[in-house]
Amino acid sequence: MWHRIFAVISIAFIISCASLAPSSRAQQAAEVEEYLIDFSKNIEGRRILDERLPPDLDVEKFFAFLALDYSSKSYIERVREYPVKVYSDGESYILVLCDQDGKWILFKDLGRTTDKVDYPFGREGKMVPCQEKN
Repeated sequence: MWHRIFAVISIAFIISCASLAPSSRAQQAAEVEEYLIDFSKNIEGRRILDERLPPDLDVEKFFAFLALDYSSKSYIERVREYPVKVYSDGESYILVLCDQDGKWILFKDLGRTTDKVDYPFGREGKMVPCQEKN
């Protein structure tokens, strides 16, 4: 009898844990999306103050530039946990953030927009390979 009760409780626990995983990933993705929007606002504000991104922009130079006066260093570190590519786009940038395995693009953000991430592929359920070029 106790074995059956234990088995039922164990199965219920396993099912509840499995159902939490997707919502946890969705929450993490939502946070990262907000960080990317915040990055755009910071860099656009600095552009207005005549602080320009390096013309030979790459991921290291992007985060170094952002870190110079960005107060939420933990946001930068959180985004850097993912494979990220950054390209120059005129006076702005394009940031591509892939899933942890580097297979699929989660977000593609055009830095010049400060109120949204332009292409939230992951949130929209679109499977765009991370190797895609601009």
